[in-house]
Amino acid sequence: MSTAPLFVALQNQDVLQRLTQELQAVGREYTVASSGRELLESIRGATDLIVDARCAPEGQEPGSFLAALASRARGGKVLAQSQPVSERGYLTDEALLDLGASDVFSVAASARVVISRLGSARPSTGGPQAGVALPELVLGQEKQAQVSSAGGTEASQAMDGADGEAVESAIEATLSEDCHPSAKPSAEAIEGFTERVAVRLTRARDRERTVAVFCASVRGLNVPNPKREIQGVLETVLEELDSTQEMSYSASRIAVAALGDDVFSLLVPDIERVQDAARLAVRLHEALALKAGVTAHIGIACSPDDGTAAGELIRRAQEAVLRARQAGENHIEFFSESMSRWAFERLTLEQSLRDALRNRELVVYYQPRIDIETRKILGMEALVRWIHPQFGLVSPGQFIPLAEETGLIVPIGEWILRDACRQNAAWRAMGLPSIRVSVNLSPVQFRKPNLHESVYDALDDAGLDADGLELEVTESLLMNDPSETAAILGKLKSRGIHISIDDFGTGYSSLSYLKRFPINALKIDRSFITDVTSNPDDAAIATAIILMGHSLKLSVVAEGVETENQLAFLKVLQCNEVQGYLFSPPVPAERAQEMLAEQIFARAAAA
Repeated sequence: MSTAPLFVALQNQDVLQRLTQELQAVGREYTVASSGRELLESIRGATDLIVDARCAPEGQEPGSFLAALASRARGGKVLAQSQPVSERGYLTDEALLDLGASDVFSVAASARVVISRLGSARPSTGGPQAGVALPELVLGQEKQAQVSSAGGTEASQAMDGADGEAVESAIEATLSEDCHPSAKPSAEAIEGFTERVAVRLTRARDRERTVAVFCASVRGLNVPNPKREIQGVLETVLEELDSTQEMSYSASRIAVAALGDDVFSLLVPDIERVQDAARLAVRLHEALALKAGVTAHIGIACSPDDGTAAGELIRRAQEAVLRARQAGENHIEFFSESMSRWAFERLTLEQSLRDALRNRELVVYYQPRIDIETRKILGMEALVRWIHPQFGLVSPGQFIPLAEETGLIVPIGEWILRDACRQNAAWRAMGLPSIRVSVNLSPVQFRKPNLHESVYDALDDAGLDADGLELEVTESLLMNDPSETAAILGKLKSRGIHISIDDFGTGYSSLSYLKRFPINALKIDRSFITDVTSNPDDAAIATAIILMGHSLKLSVVAEGVETENQLAFLKVLQCNEVQGYLFSPPVPAERAQEMLAEQIFARAAAA
């Protein structure tokens, strides 16, 4: 870390407070300047700066302000921050916070000044002249450029100009990316990219996240500025992914570096899942391939499996892109071949699931809940099934975990809720028995803001009374912020909706916590019912749950009942309801309707 004096001048007080706290934590001394003018007057000689370009004195352009600061902070480092990238091109408040104090100087470790674009770039008119190295920070990337001085004078002299306009023009000209696309990268550029990967790897280890490095070979991209073109494509792709809720990720976090003829490296830090890297690579690849005459190959390496050191990860991404080239035109490869298969299988399944939701391949099946004494249907549990056009019925065990992992469980869960409410309202309108449909709420769905309003809307749109709906939640969900959970369940129950705890016995079963929640029923997990007549432990657990539920005046439902012996055991314990293949597997709505009609006929025959 630099030992030069450090001055800080930021507009956003929250950012300033956070940054100064981190500076104190790493033992870095600093001085906070109240204005840009104070900063200009205070610094002379080697000084490090963290400055918001919006602090520029009235009437002075941000670029001119930064150039003047750079000239005064001779030998120091400057991290410039300003308006959102979409407006001006500077580092955002969020991006600065994301870096953290300990990373600020790592970013600029080998450079004199770290700044971002200073507006629209203009081509330089001068030839090679003396200058100072100015790395550019664009989408989180460092790029070495030379600031040429006007009329052959050195940049440091030009920066001392009173109005700074010539300096700003010089900086803008040298930061122009309208260079020859085949220009060889400098050793400093490669080193700068490697350093950023190293910083992100350190942070990823602390956060248990993944860092991905892409090596992209893009040929036929006939534009003056190929790197900027790729950055623009990245931004468009990420906006599309965000709009479809497939992936929420800011383009400003991705570093792009031109590391050779038609070869670019991308640093994608802080991702949760490897398939997110695959998803981004596929969409980027598709977007590039749509351009006429362009062929693209992408190699991917991900920490920690493919490497934990920056150089190692970059090399392995390069090895992966070589394999992609050998595989044929327009290919994507992970360094790990097994990871390639796994990630793309998962990505394919996820995309198929999105298509299934859009194409109405998902259907709701219903499994009856039976009164243990009368064997009459008291309710139906709504269970989603996927009828794939090629593979037929897809097991919920294959797609439900994926839906929960990707967040697709939210739209799927909302659709099930609405369909189940609509179906039960239709059954009641036909004069069939007034039963209750039960719908599972996933933890992700439960934490969605205004859950109770979406449930009320589903009831109102279907024209179903609240007593026709039961919502099932898991024990683990209850214990995640119990007070908030109790409040949400209280709102739902106050409307007349029944609440049950699903898979009971697998988590925090106790009287003390059950009393805290406004619930109507417990559902004994099927794992305790399978061997309830042969395993003393399972029998003891089932007995304890039934007694616990009854002591709290709750109804108890046993799931997974498949034999008459199990039914007899539960009947002795006065379990209220049972559900399982002994009576019926989950069935389509049409068959469930027939079962309800048969119950009416049986009642009429008995009379």
